[in-house]
Amino acid sequence: MKICSKCKGDPQPLDNFHKSKRLSQGRRAWCKVCERDQHKEWVELNPEKIAAIDKKYNETHPGVQNAKHKEWMKQHPEVVNAKRLKKRYGLSMDQYRSLFVAQNDSCAICKRNKTINELGLHVDHNHNSGKVRGLLCPSCNQALGLLQDNPELCRLAAIYIEDDGKLIEPILGGKHGEEKTYN
Repeated sequence: MKICSKCKGDPQPLDNFHKSKRLSQGRRAWCKVCERDQHKEWVELNPEKIAAIDKKYNETHPGVQNAKHKEWMKQHPEVVNAKRLKKRYGLSMDQYRSLFVAQNDSCAICKRNKTINELGLHVDHNHNSGKVRGLLCPSCNQALGLLQDNPELCRLAAIYIEDDGKLIEPILGGKHGEEKTYN
């Protein structure tokens, strides 16, 4: 048992202290929690030193950090998704799940059910204000993007589809397409 020289709390098991060959007791003076907190504080106060350390490591170990990062991301998709949601849209995973349930587990436009697994529905947002509008399947999300999120273009596209080729009948006559069934 040992008392941390920083937090001076109750005696703690030696496993709560990092090993050190340089020190007579073989353990560091601060407990792991105090060391972690101190390190986090130092990292926040020294971003340029951290950037320099990272740069030097990446220069001497090309590709290693990137490969480790990619592997970690593959092993922790839930953390990656949660961080991406928070960073891009300010949403927590709980808020995403609430939207998903409110939309009956389906796309806000086509109403087809999608899985919540791996964020099956995309977060749709106003690109000017950043305001979240709802969750869309990849197809509907891409369609809105291709129509530049422009309501007038969406209306014109709907009119065009509903017209079903009536505009070209005078030009092509009745030969522009007999009804075909597509599988």
